[in-house]
Amino acid sequence: MHRFLRLRDYLQPATLVTSALLVLILFSVVLLSVVLQGIYVIAAVVLSAFAYREVMRLTPSEKNTLIALVVFTAIVLPINGFRTPTSVLHFTIMMAGIAGALFATHDRAVYKRASFVVLAITQAIIIGFLVVRGTTGFPLDEMLAQTSSNGITSIVICLQINLCVANMLVSRKTSFITVSITLYICIIGYGRGSILAAGLIWVVTAAYASAAFGRSTRLIAGALLIAVIAYVGITNYHTIFDFFEVNTKVGAGLYDDARATINQEYWSRMTGIYLVIGASFDGSIVERFFNGNPHNSYIRGHHYLGLAYILIMTAMAVRPLVTNMSIYLKGYHALMMGILLFRASTEPILFPTPLDLIFFALFFLYRSESDPRVVEPTKFVTRDPRPLPAVW
Repeated sequence: MHRFLRLRDYLQPATLVTSALLVLILFSVVLLSVVLQGIYVIAAVVLSAFAYREVMRLTPSEKNTLIALVVFTAIVLPINGFRTPTSVLHFTIMMAGIAGALFATHDRAVYKRASFVVLAITQAIIIGFLVVRGTTGFPLDEMLAQTSSNGITSIVICLQINLCVANMLVSRKTSFITVSITLYICIIGYGRGSILAAGLIWVVTAAYASAAFGRSTRLIAGALLIAVIAYVGITNYHTIFDFFEVNTKVGAGLYDDARATINQEYWSRMTGIYLVIGASFDGSIVERFFNGNPHNSYIRGHHYLGLAYILIMTAMAVRPLVTNMSIYLKGYHALMMGILLFRASTEPILFPTPLDLIFFALFFLYRSESDPRVVEPTKFVTRDPRPLPAVW
């Protein structure tokens, strides 16, 4: 009966609609489809009508943050829109991200279930592809013509952090199984940044999962884990080294000449008014060799929407650290958001893209955790009545 109830929870209209919204985001990102992005914008705005009470729950500082984000990006939009017309589309996507996140997080239990569904489906598709294709060479480069292996693993990282945060806040649980699958996918995907990010997520997850056990158990388990890793590393050093050397970019080191050149060139253009409104890509290495892709979410966001946009989005990421949450949750937030912001520094997965909805959702999830003024959601979204289980 308990399992039936759990399955029924996942089949609730609110869960299905929220899952569909997240799936729409993924398709619009991986297929680079303007049409799908337009459908996503319309869907997010329409669905936000069901979350009107969420706006009333915002604190004055949170309202001011969102107002400042919209106002300061709108001020530079006429200039950037004239220089780069797609800036208007990206501003619209940002607005849709706010609206969609208000709906998606209207009930945190629903959002957690939807986040799990979308990540599980994504992982299943990738694992299924690897079973058919094999893991030799660089398989994820062949999965989607429009998206590289770095793009695929970066999206998985974003979805994984999203589930980790939602699962911890709603159920006080870690997501060890999906985190382990994510680490495997990133290793097969060979990207340095994704492997490092997934490895950090795994370590944080393991550390927080261990909190459910006694101190003696944690010490014994930690000692055994270190001993096993040391033994495997020493006895299979050459095999492990050859695997990473041949099948990943880690063997080439963490420094990337192309990304470093892009960063240096863009920063050199940030003079005068261009520091505020965003620098141009005209004639740059980004335009000539990378088809307008700066491989950096911060450069991308600054280019399209200006300095204030980047500063306010970063402030939103660290906002939960000054809320009334426990140190336990604040530490988890800081670690997970730090990993997400790190990954964004080497891939344009955020700022601004449809995946910004997840970024805003994480902000609203923590707001719900720390804000004692809780109101009941509308009938469209139902709250899970079951008590929260312990960690793990």
